[in-house]
Amino acid sequence: MFTDRLIRLNRSSRSTMLAVLVALGAIAAYRWIHTPFNAQLFAAQQSRSIVDSTLRRIRVISATLEAGTNKSQQLRGQVDEISVRLFGPGELTYFLTTLQDIASRTGCIIRSFSFVPGQQSGESDAAADTTGISSKRASMSISGKYESVISMLRALQDYKRRIWIDSLRLQPSDSGFTRLKCDISLTMYSLGDVEAASYE
Repeated sequence: MFTDRLIRLNRSSRSTMLAVLVALGAIAAYRWIHTPFNAQLFAAQQSRSIVDSTLRRIRVISATLEAGTNKSQQLRGQVDEISVRLFGPGELTYFLTTLQDIASRTGCIIRSFSFVPGQQSGESDAAADTTGISSKRASMSISGKYESVISMLRALQDYKRRIWIDSLRLQPSDSGFTRLKCDISLTMYSLGDVEAASYE
């Protein structure tokens, strides 16, 4: 029946119908070929966007890591600088054994030396648990002429390891006005466990 109608159509109608069928076939072929490429193109664009975003994140993380590394190196330098001035294992004991020699060289007499209660040998500062640095506080009493006392204080300040003089009190000595008595409070910081016996 359909074929009969097609036969009866005149030539112009057949041409139009054929053109429509060819156009529909071309559209279908175009969609059949083009649609997968569109999907691939869209996926490639999405992939490119993800790659760009990832690269941006990598650059930010890299810059952050570099800044952190630089800061870490600066802090390491500061720690090394400070640790050179702190007593190491055994050095505090050595300092205490040479203290009498230092006093003799400066012309002073050590009347007494003791660690402040709560800071005796083997006891560490609370900060040592986290930093590895412990403090030892001590009180010392010396006597000598004014110049000798000043020399002793300078020798403590110039010692190769840092000794903090927290306070001092000068007064005339019992043996007369030519000599002075000096009571000194000291703090010494050490790295690691440092054994220091009381020295009196």
